[in-house]
Amino acid sequence: MPGVKIKRGYQRTVDFDEADVVTPWFWVECKVGKRTNPRAGLQQAKDENGTSKVPICCCKDDRKEPFIIMDLNDFLRMVNKLWEQER
Repeated sequence: MPGVKIKRGYQRTVDFDEADVVTPWFWVECKVGKRTNPRAGLQQAKDENGTSKVPICCCKDDRKEPFIIMDLNDFLRMVNKLWEQER
């Protein structure tokens, strides 16, 4: 996303919480470990998201490729927007 400000979020500060990764459109929670729990990570993104940003969870299991999880309806809205731009 050239020209877009993306940064690491501040974690668990008093009276202030933000996503693990701060972007203009997504509320990103990240999980790393032996075997991550994607559904719990996505639920955390939903619960902590006090905005209209799309909640997603990025997971990285040990020695595996990272992946993301998001609600199907959010994914389909994104695909629809991309489809409209390509026409």
